Amino acid sequence: MHAPQKTRDKRDRRLTANQTHDRPAKKVPAMKSQFILILITVSVLMISGCNTGTNPVTSIILDFPHGGLRLLVQRDGDIRLYYGALPTSQAVKNGIFDIDELFQQLQLRLHEVVPAEARPLGQPYGMATLEFSDGSERDYLIYDQAFAKELFKAACANSLEVEDSARKLFTAQCNDLNTTP
Repeated sequence: MHAPQKTRDKRDRRLTANQTHDRPAKKVPAMKSQFILILITVSVLMISGCNTGTNPVTSIILDFPHGGLRLLVQRDGDIRLYYGALPTSQAVKNGIFDIDELFQQLQLRLHEVVPAEARPLGQPYGMATLEFSDGSERDYLIYDQAFAKELFKAACANSLEVEDSARKLFTAQCNDLNTTP
């Protein structure tokens, strides 16, 4: 009934030896489908721009109209308002803008910088500068006045009270946002 011990040992060795050759053959379809799944996932991430090789934005500088109020939002949470080229600034409460959300909101509103004669005639514009973690920066035009105005209103409403001579200037500029259409 039972196979002799010697025969059983040979058969066991033969089965053990064949198992190492048989297993990969049986797993190939499973490995192939996993490989295809990984390949598809990586392709989708690369196409959507979500690959890990991108440099996160470290600061966003937005002025609207160009040369007017300027907003600086930094990754560390520091937010400041400036006016034109003046060296003074008005501090804004940290955390009212999430830099990644702001970056996403700006994506559809940013346009390549073109000479003045190529811009829409009579349409107000602003400038946006994006600075990235690798030290690079990129300038864009922005024409969405309503969007910029809402950002500046939020910054003005959350500005920190500082007593200095520039406060009057910022107060006047912020008040103009509420009176102009």
